[in-house]
Amino acid sequence: SKPAPAAPSLTPPKITWTRRPDCLDHNLQIVIDELAERFGDVLVTSTCRTPEHNRRVGGVKRSQHIGGHAVDFYLIGNARKARTYLRAHRTVGGLGYYGNG
Repeated sequence: SKPAPAAPSLTPPKITWTRRPDCLDHNLQIVIDELAERFGDVLVTSTCRTPEHNRRVGGVKRSQHIGGHAVDFYLIGNARKARTYLRAHRTVGGLGYYGNG
């Protein structure tokens, strides 16, 4: 006989915001929600920056973080599939991958 299908997880994927999300572009917040839903837990480590903070952390002069259009995060899940999904997502303007999560 066939094995029983796996039961759905009772614990939904979660997003841990170590920086405030309310300054982000609404569409970017939706994309982060979708990542967690489809690929696993997300740890957000950087959202909006002031120009001064951006300089202190070594950000590029015209960083998308300054306008609330960029987010740095770790994905605890299938990063390869998530990158493919993000590249195809119509509202994602760019994607950088640091290779360590």
